Amino acid sequence: MSNHQTDSPTTPSRADSLQAGTMLAERYSVEEVLGSGGMATVYRAEDTLLRRTVAIKVMASWLQADEAYARRFMDEAQSAARLNHPNVVTVYDTVTEPDRRFIVMEYVDGKNLDEERTSSEREAVAIAIQVAEALEYGHENGIIHCDVKPANILVGRNGRARLVDFGIARAATQTWAMATTVLGTAAYMAPEVIEGHRPGRQSDIYSLAIVLYEMLAGRLPFEGESVAGLTAQRLVKDPIPLRRLKRDVSPQLERVIMRALARNPERRPPTAMEFAKQLEQYVAEVGKSARSRPSDSDDPKRNVEPDADIWRGDDDSVSEAASRRAAVLRERRHAAPAAAPTPGEDPFRPEKSHQAIPDRTTVHRIPGRRPERLLGLSPPIARVLGGVAIAIALFLLAFGVTLVIVD
Repeated sequence: MSNHQTDSPTTPSRADSLQAGTMLAERYSVEEVLGSGGMATVYRAEDTLLRRTVAIKVMASWLQADEAYARRFMDEAQSAARLNHPNVVTVYDTVTEPDRRFIVMEYVDGKNLDEERTSSEREAVAIAIQVAEALEYGHENGIIHCDVKPANILVGRNGRARLVDFGIARAATQTWAMATTVLGTAAYMAPEVIEGHRPGRQSDIYSLAIVLYEMLAGRLPFEGESVAGLTAQRLVKDPIPLRRLKRDVSPQLERVIMRALARNPERRPPTAMEFAKQLEQYVAEVGKSARSRPSDSDDPKRNVEPDADIWRGDDDSVSEAASRRAAVLRERRHAAPAAAPTPGEDPFRPEKSHQAIPDRTTVHRIPGRRPERLLGLSPPIARVLGGVAIAIALFLLAFGVTLVIVD
């Protein structure tokens, strides 16, 4: 079940709660509550006109009393409706009725990162790249998200990440209603936003970097028992280095993330696309490193048949691969020696110098028996006798030539 983001996991008030079967705008049939917070309640509903499942975000009744805020909220939703990107939750419709305002959005069959966080570095980086691309698209269309956090990132069952509430949070930043949401978002706010400056591209990049940091480390880059403590640290301290909390993160990935977490916005990547490219470059380097791992066929000193499955599998650990390689070596070391040639068989026949191994695609060299082995001589003695024989042959040859000349 999709849980389109709300601002806190609270139960909607009785006045705001809509029962299953309630019709909105004479078109949308409410089915169930997906989530609720201080600012809105999200329902799953059926669009009876187009016969599709949708998510409907109904503004809290107490916020509708603030006409200026309600108007900004709906205006931002209409601006977000212009966005059409595979990693952005699509806004289908905005509806204003006498007693309620609501937004109709794409329904995502999956969970947000608050409900189910990945522990895989590969998945975490892939999610961050997709969200960065969504941010870039919004920024290019003049919309700053202002509230990038795990609850606003939905991951479908197919693995695609989608960013929800694009631009809607900007309405809250322009009114006192922001005070009701700061408890849920302060952990992901950029320092300049905390200081009261206008959010920009780098603010969204900073928030996304914290989300990625948290996915990898399992905790936030700052420590604090209160919102005030978290915000104060962010203004005066640098985040805890990622590798101090998780040593198996590569230094290259740590550099990319820590740069995006710089307190000075000018030191962060200038665009979300640049941040995505840096993450993609890291992924490419990891893939290149895996493909360039040595194989036995490249090393003539190894007398071991290359086994493709020793290095196969993206998740094999080095120790696991080493254990498997050692097992192969032990098997070869204790293999039975080659049988001696049968009587009458010429051990030097070329067609006998190679022998196919059953059920293998490679061929092993099985050397024939050398002459000195057949005579029972050791190699040094055989070499001496060979040299003497060559000297006698040369002497006889020279002696024969001399006789011919004298005659």
